[in-house]
Amino acid sequence: MTVVQWVIDITLVLIVLRQIQETKIDWLFVAVPAVIVALTSWYYLEPFEITTPNMTVLAICATIGLLTGIVGGMVTKVRVEDGIAYAKAGLAAASIWVVSMGARLAFIIWATHGSGQETLRNFSIDHSITSGNVYQTSLVILALSEVVVRFAVILYRGWKHKKLDNLDRRSVPIGG
Repeated sequence: MTVVQWVIDITLVLIVLRQIQETKIDWLFVAVPAVIVALTSWYYLEPFEITTPNMTVLAICATIGLLTGIVGGMVTKVRVEDGIAYAKAGLAAASIWVVSMGARLAFIIWATHGSGQETLRNFSIDHSITSGNVYQTSLVILALSEVVVRFAVILYRGWKHKKLDNLDRRSVPIGG
């Protein structure tokens, strides 16, 4: 892995780790991961031949990212105070993200060193996977779908909590 790849991967881990401290859900909460997702996409995503086996690898990785993003977003604590939503990644949310990133990193190291290269090559031949780029692209899609879905779930939960908070305030009689 290059220095740029390490920096991007560490930055992706820091997205969640920075939320261990409670964070206000505002434009900056969305902007930081959005910029990182855009830069990561620009740097990593490569075209590959569209075949059923290649797309199957991509679909599996996108599904894993979708599911881990949903779970990560659901276990993140979201609360509203004075009409402002806050998010805090607890141990479960941070663990999901770190394990997910670690698994991708372990796969990359395995696939690019020693017997992993040959095993992956043989697997690709046996399953008619025709492009080496499909693995890189699929792993990036896994990470990006996890980030996007996790933040979408947190934003939705923050919005929902704000609506419920507003309803609670309206239902309390004044002076009573």
